[in-house]
Amino acid sequence: MRLALFIPSLEVGGAERQMVLLAKSLMENGHSVSLWCLRETGAFVSETQQYGIPVRNVNKGGRYDLFGAAMRLGRICKQEAPEVIISCLPSANLYALFARAIGPRVAGRKPRLIWGLASAKLPVGEYGWWAKISYWVQSKSTRWVGKVVVNSVAGCVSAEQEGYPVNKLKVIHNGVDMQRFVFDGREGKKWRASMKIPPGARLIGMAGRLDPAKNYEVFLMACEIVASQDDSVYFAIVGGGDNDYAMALKEKIVHHPLFEHRLFYKPNETRMTAMYSALDVMTLTSKSEGLPNTVVEAMACGKRCVVTDVGDCRLAVDRFGVVCEVGDVKGIANGWLTIGLAEGKEEGVSKNTAELRAYMEQTFSLEKMTRQFESVCADILEDGRPGG
Repeated sequence: MRLALFIPSLEVGGAERQMVLLAKSLMENGHSVSLWCLRETGAFVSETQQYGIPVRNVNKGGRYDLFGAAMRLGRICKQEAPEVIISCLPSANLYALFARAIGPRVAGRKPRLIWGLASAKLPVGEYGWWAKISYWVQSKSTRWVGKVVVNSVAGCVSAEQEGYPVNKLKVIHNGVDMQRFVFDGREGKKWRASMKIPPGARLIGMAGRLDPAKNYEVFLMACEIVASQDDSVYFAIVGGGDNDYAMALKEKIVHHPLFEHRLFYKPNETRMTAMYSALDVMTLTSKSEGLPNTVVEAMACGKRCVVTDVGDCRLAVDRFGVVCEVGDVKGIANGWLTIGLAEGKEEGVSKNTAELRAYMEQTFSLEKMTRQFESVCADILEDGRPGG
C-alpha cells in the first residue's frame, strides 16, 4: 500500500513517537511510506533520518498561515499520491481533510483517511479557544473519514460521547518496540550518575511534556510526603515545553524545596531506556490520557508503575502496579512506598520481569499495533462508501 502518515511536528510527544515508530514498522513490512508534518522540527528529526523515513515538510508558519500551508500541502499530496492518509492530533487531522479534497485519485478513488485520537476526556478548556474550535470541528467532520483510531478503550468511550460515529471508531493500543526497550543496568547507572543521584538511592521518576493534562503539581506534592518519610528516596522529572504553562511549571520545579537536593529535572531526554532502567518506580499523575507511552515503555524495561486512573492506565499496569484516583496525592505517595521501593530486586529490576515482558509482548507490542493498522487500511480501501 502507498501510505502517508501525518503529524503536526516531530517534537517529543507520545503521538509523535507512535507515528514515527509506525512509519518505520510499515516500511519494514514492505509498504511505500512517507511521513508528513506541518513543521519539520523537534527531537524526532534525527530518528526519522536514522530509520530512513522520507519526511515531507509543509513548512507551516504561525497559527494564521492557513492558505499558504494548505497550498503547500496540496502540492505534497499530488506528488505523493497516497492511497491512505493516517493522521493524528486535530491540526493534522483537519489538514488531512483538505489533502483528501484536493488530492489526486489513485485507482479512481480519493485518498482514504484514518484519523488518530490520542486522549480520553482531554481538558480542552485549558488549551485556549483555538483548541476548542479544532476539537469541535474535528468531531463534526467524520463523514469523510474511513476510520477514527483511538489508542485506548476509555478514549473510544469518550469519543462516542462526543458524537463520533460508533461504526467508525477502532481501538488500537500504542505499540512498544520491545527490542529497544529492555532493562539495561549499565546505562541505568550512567543515567543516575549524570543526574547526580547517589549510589544506593531509590529513584522515582515521571516523564512527559510539561502540560496541564500531566498534572505534575500532584507529583511535586507527593515528593514532599515521601521525602519526609524516607530519606533514601530521590525524584526525577523529564519533560519540556515552551508555552506559558510550561514556563510557570518550570518555576515551580526549580523553587521546590527538594530541587537539586533530592528532586532533579531534565527538559528532554533521548536515552529513555537508560532513564527507565535507572528508576525504581515509574509514575504518572495525569488527569487525562489515552494510553501513555512512558508507562508501557517503562514496563517493557521491567519497571512497575504508580498511575492515576485515566485512559487505559488501569488496563496497562494490570497486576504490575498501583492505580490511584486523579489528584490523590496521598495515594500516589503510598503507592511509591509500597511497590518498587520495598519489593525484592535484582540489579535494579523487579524479579517478575520475565512475566511482565511476556505480558507486554502479548498486549502492547509494536508488531501487534502495525498489523492492526494494516488491517484497517485494507478494510477502508475495500469499502466503497465515500468515507470508507
